[in-house]
Parts: sequence; structure tokens; C-alpha cells
Amino acid sequence: MKSLIWGNEMLKQVQHDREHPERILLETDSPVSYQGKVAKPKDVRISLREVARLKGVDLTVVAEQTTANASLLFQIALDL
Repeated sequence: MKSLIWGNEMLKQVQHDREHPERILLETDSPVSYQGKVAKPKDVRISLREVARLKGVDLTVVAEQTTANASLLFQIALDL
């Protein structure tokens, strides 16, 4: 439950910080329960949809930006 509360607080900050999209990463490493189900890596889409909604942008914009951010941070070459 603590992770979920922390996640909700982070989403509030995402909504207010519209000037720094390069600071956002999406992840699902926490085995928390969400709506009665155990979280799985594919559930990152839930975070993606919520971040896009809060920022008022298309899912593709958030997906591309967070993929680029992860690539830069973890030095992963993207072959797009």
C-alpha cells in the first residue's frame, strides 16, 4: 500500500511539472496489488495513460519521451 500512496503523490507532481518531460520514467517493479490484482510489467500502461491524462497529451508523446529518457539514463541504444 505504501508504494501505491507514493505513486499517487508522484502523479500529482507530474501534473504540476509540465516543463520537464525529460525527467519522467515509467516502471512497474513494485509487486503491489492494484484493484485486487497483482501488478505485472504490462501494467505500465496504467501509468502511461495516467501521465498522459494529467499532462493533457497523447499516449504516444509520453511513450516516446519516457522511452528516450530510459534509453539515455540506462545507455540503451534504440534501433527505431
